[in-house]
Amino acid sequence: MKKILVLLSLIITVIACKNEASNFTKIEAEYIYVADAAVLKGKDFIYGVVLDDKANELTEKVKPMKKDQYDMVPVIIEGIIKPNPSKEGWEKVVEIKKIVKILPVSTKSTDEKVKVNIVQ
Repeated sequence: MKKILVLLSLIITVIACKNEASNFTKIEAEYIYVADAAVLKGKDFIYGVVLDDKANELTEKVKPMKKDQYDMVPVIIEGIIKPNPSKEGWEKVVEIKKIVKILPVSTKSTDEKVKVNIVQ
């Protein structure tokens, strides 16, 4: 009987973890951390970032790719998008759950990026 209960508990735990992981949203955006705030900026969204261990880890991983403190680094993360509880800053925030990939920083200048966007 104990074996059955342990097995059932294990199955429930695995299912719960799997369901939690499937609720994460994959986000491709540019990441920046300045002073005491971080932001993920996509083509049609801007989210504040919950400053926790995962955000600190991402901040450290993108540092070598930045030319100056205001460079934004393209990343792919998985996280939970939720309303900003402080009501200060961005309307929504992201709690980073997984750092999927850090993408290469574009070497094009801002003017070149604008020209490319206009042509397309």
